Amino acid sequence: GVELALIDIHDAFTVFPVNKKEWRHTLAPSTRDREILLFQALLFGYKVAPLLYSRFAAMLGRLLQSGIALENGVSQIYLGDTIWAFQGDLGSRSSSLAFTLYTLAALGARISLGKGARANQVTWVGVQLTLVDPDNLVVGLPAKFITELVKTLQSWTRGYAPLKELRMVAGKLSWMGGILPRCKWTTSVCYAVLTQQLKEEEENKAGGKRESRDRHGLFPVKRLEMTRRWLIDYLEAAMVRPMRKIYLGPKTSTDIVLTTDASPEAVGAVLSLN
Repeated sequence: GVELALIDIHDAFTVFPVNKKEWRHTLAPSTRDREILLFQALLFGYKVAPLLYSRFAAMLGRLLQSGIALENGVSQIYLGDTIWAFQGDLGSRSSSLAFTLYTLAALGARISLGKGARANQVTWVGVQLTLVDPDNLVVGLPAKFITELVKTLQSWTRGYAPLKELRMVAGKLSWMGGILPRCKWTTSVCYAVLTQQLKEEEENKAGGKRESRDRHGLFPVKRLEMTRRWLIDYLEAAMVRPMRKIYLGPKTSTDIVLTTDASPEAVGAVLSLN
């Protein structure tokens, strides 16, 4: 059997304590008068937080994977969210999952059990994964994801729209391109418009130029008009079946496979039979 398992680290960034010398950089105003908050742990919002935690997550991932044979389980990590694919009989899968959970607990990484999952269908960082059978995986987007994206695009009807919305849409399109490859080109267009607008703002600021109306943080919608219309039509059609089926089994009927290393002489190799 095969199953998917989600493991979420609770308040992942706060695993890191902040050095006392850095406390002066972690002050924030309180909701009470004459009070200031001092954060002694790494929090969301710090620019360096994702990089620092990603290094820690990579270490955790390698450590856990080294304790589980590849034929029993493999993992993928996105910041504090980990997805595992476990294979074998129920006892073997349960043993592999228990190993990961107990090891994380021993290292002091708190697990958010409420966000965990163990099934043949899970939603991981906005993507729905369904194991139809051991050889087929369906990757899909939740309807809410597409509905909200279309709603944002439909609101860009005239004049100017917020740059933060454009940045958000570009990020979602980049993610969506892995499931609906036909829309990949729109990501490049959005990022090109975003880059151009930021460049113009910097040039205006350097030259001391001010427009008659303050349009800082906005972009002209007309630069994206054709792409916007195409996306709305495409996404409304994709809503009927916002998914992609991936075959996990061997793509050929080859009985013997020789996988060599990266050296020109092919000194090392793995021989796979059947």
